Amino acid sequence: LPQGTFSGTNFGYSGTALAYNAARNSLFIVGHDVHQMVAEVTIPEIIRAPAVTGLARATFLQMFADVTEGKLNALLNPGDPNAKKIGGLLPYGGKLVVSGYAYYDGAGRQAVSHFVSGMDLSVTGDVQGPFPMAAPRTGFVSGYMGTIPQAWQGALGGPALTGNCCIPIISRTSYGPAAFAFDPADEGVKTPIPA
Repeated sequence: LPQGTFSGTNFGYSGTALAYNAARNSLFIVGHDVHQMVAEVTIPEIIRAPAVTGLARATFLQMFADVTEGKLNALLNPGDPNAKKIGGLLPYGGKLVVSGYAYYDGAGRQAVSHFVSGMDLSVTGDVQGPFPMAAPRTGFVSGYMGTIPQAWQGALGGPALTGNCCIPIISRTSYGPAAFAFDPADEGVKTPIPA
C-alpha cells in the first residue's frame, strides 16, 4: 500500500474492512484504525522480489475520505463514548454500501448499522443512513459484506450478505461468523432492511 500520511491518516493498523471493486479492478480499504477513513487503491501486480522494497506497490485511485461524512460517530450509537468502526464495504449497483458498529456496546443499544454512499469518495452530501436491519441484534449484521452467487440467491433470500462476529461483548454479536442475506437496494427504501 502507499506509504506516508495522506489527508491526515495512513494505512497503519488498517485493512479491517476492504472490498473488491470489479468495475475498476481495485480495492476500497479502511485506513488507520483510529481514523476510519476509506480510500480506493489499485491492485499491484504480484511479483517475486528478493526484498520487500522490490515488490509492486498499490497506488491511490481515490484519496482517503470519511465515507459516512461524520455520521459513523454522530449517529451510529448516540451517547456511546466508545469507538465506532467501519465493519464492511460493498460496491453494489453503482453505490458503496458501508456497515458500522460500536466497538464496545456493552448495553446492546446500537440499533442502526448500514449506510449507502456514492462510489466517488470526493463527493459530499450523498451519504444516507445509518439504517436498521431486521436481525436479532445489530451486532449480528454490522460487519463484513459480500455478494451471493446468482445460483444461491433464491435459496438464501437475497443478492448480498452481511454479518459480524468476534467483536467485544460476545452476547451482542454472533458466537461465530453470522451471515444474513439482504438486498442493498432496500437501503433507504424499507425500514428495517429485510434480512
